[in-house]
Amino acid sequence: MDSCKRCGDCCTHLVTLLDSDIKRLLKSGVRKEVFKEVTEPTFGIKYVTFRHRKGYCIMYKDGLCSVHDYKPFVCRTGTCSQTMADTASLVIEMRKICPDWIEGMMNPHICNNADLIT
Repeated sequence: MDSCKRCGDCCTHLVTLLDSDIKRLLKSGVRKEVFKEVTEPTFGIKYVTFRHRKGYCIMYKDGLCSVHDYKPFVCRTGTCSQTMADTASLVIEMRKICPDWIEGMMNPHICNNADLIT
């Protein structure tokens, strides 16, 4: 995978935060106010993501991720130049964490983790 070019393109996307991501970030000192609950429009499933400011993730500051050492799983595994092989690796890793990830990405028991930020 290519190294980060600090362009911030990947920091413009909403990412679904896993329970383990939220817990790790809160333990590291990140305040609950940086998170927000989002309702996916098609299925109506709620999930937690970072708030955005001026189109970028609130954690993106001065060309860097301000929570680099604690950043979410999806941010640690993705790159701007992801190939099909990289995507396949991501799917394999996600399946290890959550066997229902592909079939149930919008399954309520996977995504409804807003109680961790309230």
